[in-house]
Amino acid sequence: MAYAALLRGRSGGNGHHHHRADAGKRRETATGLVTFADSAGNALLTEASKKLTPATVEGVATSTVATGWKSPADEALFGLGQHQDGVINRKGSMLVMQQANTEIQIPVVVSNKGYGVLWDNPSKTTFAGNEAGNTQYSFSSEAGELVDYYYFYGPTIDRVIAGYRTATGAAPLFPKWAYGLFQSKDHYASLGRPARRRPRLSEQ
Repeated sequence: MAYAALLRGRSGGNGHHHHRADAGKRRETATGLVTFADSAGNALLTEASKKLTPATVEGVATSTVATGWKSPADEALFGLGQHQDGVINRKGSMLVMQQANTEIQIPVVVSNKGYGVLWDNPSKTTFAGNEAGNTQYSFSSEAGELVDYYYFYGPTIDRVIAGYRTATGAAPLFPKWAYGLFQSKDHYASLGRPARRRPRLSEQ
């Protein structure tokens, strides 16, 4: 399994708490904002803002939670689950993340700059990839006690995904015998086509 750096950025009303992994570097500024860097010290991801705002949700006192990150013009952001809007690169777009039929929400973005972010908040969340003239992106959630997210350093996409698997747990594959045959009849123009395919299925 490929090695990946896993760092968690957390901050709340009682101060800023940061849990370090084995690779990658971070530094806090006087404002409490965090920069994530590669092993050579080059900045990959820098917080632009983060805040907790007191709020009441369904009669319960809580806080809205938000964090924004700086994003260069040539950055591309992929992920956020399965959606019907046809958007591949989420940079420059907005998405309200709430579970619905055919809308599968996974609050993870992977950057072509070699890192990924998992936003760890189960409440209704908005991803905005067009903040500050498209120079920032953000996650904001309607309820939470603190800013909480995971940062995965690559620099390859495979290593970013390895970091995500480390954080969420590896999903094992079923044994081959459990898969069986998945065969669709929707796109055969004649009976001759599946008949010709049958010997190949037997071989497989």
